[in-house]
Amino acid sequence: MWKLWRQEFETRGNVTYRDIQIWYDMKDSGDGLASGTYFNDSSTRFSTVLHTGSCTGHLEEESVFADPGRVRDPNQLLVLKVHVASTRQHDHSPRLIRLDVLKQMFEALINRMLGSRFKTHLGLITVSKRASMQTPLSYVIENFRRATTGMRADGDTALWDGMALARDQISDLDTTSHGVAYDCWNDGITVDTVSLGREENEGLRTLSYVLGGYTFKPSSLANALAMCEIKPVLSLTERPTPRPVMASGTDRGVHKAHFTVSKWRASYTTVSEDNFPERKPHPNVNDTFIPLSAASQLSVRSAAGIAGARSNLRTNRLMNEMRQLVAKRGPSTYDVYVSETDISFWKVVRSGPEETPYVNGNFLLYIHAEDRYPAFAPKVRFITRIKHVNVNPRGRICHPILDRDWTGDTSMSRLLDTIYGLLYQAEMSDPVNTTSTLGYHHDQVEYADEVRDFVLLYADKSRKEWRQEILGGDDWDSEDEGSGSEEEDRTGPGYSENDEVDEEDDDEDGMED
Repeated sequence: MWKLWRQEFETRGNVTYRDIQIWYDMKDSGDGLASGTYFNDSSTRFSTVLHTGSCTGHLEEESVFADPGRVRDPNQLLVLKVHVASTRQHDHSPRLIRLDVLKQMFEALINRMLGSRFKTHLGLITVSKRASMQTPLSYVIENFRRATTGMRADGDTALWDGMALARDQISDLDTTSHGVAYDCWNDGITVDTVSLGREENEGLRTLSYVLGGYTFKPSSLANALAMCEIKPVLSLTERPTPRPVMASGTDRGVHKAHFTVSKWRASYTTVSEDNFPERKPHPNVNDTFIPLSAASQLSVRSAAGIAGARSNLRTNRLMNEMRQLVAKRGPSTYDVYVSETDISFWKVVRSGPEETPYVNGNFLLYIHAEDRYPAFAPKVRFITRIKHVNVNPRGRICHPILDRDWTGDTSMSRLLDTIYGLLYQAEMSDPVNTTSTLGYHHDQVEYADEVRDFVLLYADKSRKEWRQEILGGDDWDSEDEGSGSEEEDRTGPGYSENDEVDEEDDDEDGMED
């Protein structure tokens, strides 16, 4: 029908018998891969595909792949383009092209942003032969999700035109790499880039370097998804203050020279279990601290005078929580230290449970009861590195008690017990660490060994050593830790014995004024 045998004889000098597959509706999937439909039955008639839907060819030399942007002349003859391949050349094994990996990354990025409740605006520009705005910058993240789902591989990559369009289509923009870099830098724009595959893109790597952004090159799909779990990747507000690469007011010529030199300095941002982007430190993490027993003896009035304690309700609740923790009898598996600057910020040293891989570890974490506490859950984060399904590489804990299961009656004691329970058994319905989750499901014995290695490497400091480090060597009496009177323990989580006294004092002050 297509004079296949004559063509083989002319090109090879003979005709050999072999099994072949005939494909049509071929489409370029990118990365050297193609997709299409083949005749899987030798009795199938070719006449069944001789229609305008499949006959997309033209009477001229062209690629076997369909060109969706080309309009067919209705008066033209039907031309069916086919690809003839040996059966052994076809790879039936599933493979992910780079575009599929990118879609998975975007999906993970969207879910993490929604879960973290960042006020992030997203827009999508695709680049092929030209840059095209798919969805404008908007806080409606679901628009971005729908746009990424419909992305298709198509032709070349007009990368710098896409970067120019991302700057809101500024007129007369110089769309060279250093030109885009200068305009973004001049406008205070930070650019993160991701390079998928084996190709090296020196221009993109340098662009992110001079603009103070991240440039990633994932080694696997799991590695790519892990990047989307890191808070500094999700929001600029989580990043340390960037180091200025050039003084403000630098002209375009000097910036171009700096861009050229930076090509030799720019390197990829590493993301692994041991290396990942830094996160902005909590402003209270380096405060001076006192033991829980000493903090619990403060009066509500003096506690309210501490900087950061702006709500009487929050102050009363925190004082009551501290007294209940001190009054709690029995052996304690944690020590609590309270900031002298802000009583809503605590450091907690938590021992690992017996009969778990965490048994020999002591982990430092912080609890910050922000302004909306107790209506909303406090922020809790591990400072000590820990390998856990529900803890991301930067220490953020993912558990329902810190979100949807929190109520105004939830006590700090219950919160600490819940974290202790997580070390016993991970909450598999709320995984937040892709690498740990995959390892846990793959081989739990091997995963437990990796956890023990993490404990030995990062959490081998004793509670006594932690105490000396946090208190700065001050001579505090530790015998009263974990003890208290039964009278102090009678109050409920939202009530303080000093409430009425404070209200009377406030009334008297108001009358005097």
